[in-house]
Amino acid sequence: MKKDSTRLKNPPSIEQYKKWLQSMGVKSEHQLKKIPRTKFPKDYPKDPKGHYKRQGTWKDWSDLFGNASPRLENPPTMEQYKKWLQSMRIKSQSEFRKIPKSEFPKNYPKDPHNHYSKQGVWQGWNNLTDTESHFIKNPPTYDKYKEWLRSNGVKSLKELRKIPKSEFPRGYPKDPYYYYKKQGTWKSYGDFYGTGNISPQEHSKQFLSFVDAKKQVKVLAKKYNITNWDGWKKAKKEGKIPENIPWAPNRIYSKKRIIK
Repeated sequence: MKKDSTRLKNPPSIEQYKKWLQSMGVKSEHQLKKIPRTKFPKDYPKDPKGHYKRQGTWKDWSDLFGNASPRLENPPTMEQYKKWLQSMRIKSQSEFRKIPKSEFPKNYPKDPHNHYSKQGVWQGWNNLTDTESHFIKNPPTYDKYKEWLRSNGVKSLKELRKIPKSEFPRGYPKDPYYYYKKQGTWKSYGDFYGTGNISPQEHSKQFLSFVDAKKQVKVLAKKYNITNWDGWKKAKKEGKIPENIPWAPNRIYSKKRIIK
């Protein structure tokens, strides 16, 4: 950040400067640099670091923005911090930012990226939150993943979650649904685990639209003299109703009733 071009007559104290930053919602040096010069109050330095260093009141950027100081007494190790986040069920950086400061244990850094980078142990937010990076190297195809599941006798999401992460082959996503959904190759849980079960959402894609189904049901009702729900079920069991019309149309088509 450039130094102020003129000598300031009545500059604020560093505490006043900090309060102004808080009122502006500024939380980083990057955000501070984005503030137009016209938005700075009169005599407020554009280069707070340079100004307050000369005043002898400068500590660091973390102090200025109200973040955790890197000089914490007895801070947790990276592993302790990760366990704490797991207990809080934090799975992303955006979720982390929503944690109220009052909920942080004593001496736990509010800016773990800054703190653990200085410790030389930072490995990224995915490592900290024990989640998976979307940039997986050499991932298997959808069908290859399915073959691996079969070889391990895995037939459900619950069983997959029981497999220790250390036992996943390299490059195999721990959350296959999310990964293959992003790739556009996900079909259904029934297909993936080989159970044949299909979710109502997936199942509904096989059926006619509500308008077409209603027309077809009228034709079938007239043809097979179906006048009520029992008659419909009987016709369905006898194979008179096409597969593209559901067994229970009222359920699939939500509140739009076909069989009354």
